[in-house]
Amino acid sequence: MRTTTLIDVPEGFEPGAAPGALLVAVDPLAASPLHASVSVVAQELPPGGVTLDEYTTAGLEAAAARFERWRLIDRAETTIAGVPAARTLATYLASFHGDWDGEWVLSVALEQWVVVHAGHAWVVSCTCDSADYAALAERWIACAESLRVEEPPA
Repeated sequence: MRTTTLIDVPEGFEPGAAPGALLVAVDPLAASPLHASVSVVAQELPPGGVTLDEYTTAGLEAAAARFERWRLIDRAETTIAGVPAARTLATYLASFHGDWDGEWVLSVALEQWVVVHAGHAWVVSCTCDSADYAALAERWIACAESLRVEEPPA
């Protein structure tokens, strides 16, 4: 694992970018058109806050509306950095176009951890081709468990 200011990321993953993300790390060596990735976002919550369950449920409902053939596989309570957290595992279909003829449709595995702390909702998202999930699952857990939420984002 390689340590950053927010989270430890797997060795070999390179910095990436995504709108609104505080951190993105991508596996440049993926054999699949979908490169495995880890991202962290933090959303400021409204005054009075939102509970962990409310935030997680709203996120799952939004994903179900957004992603084709969305399937929630598991939802569990856990802790990260001593703070209550939610972990979800889901799959959905995504289409990819490239320099080859045609289109690839892949099953994407999405594992997320949500922490509501210090007026922010922190979300660690790990995605990969579903066929690669078993090989990456332990690394995803290590990433999520390394999240540092002491300071709200600037």
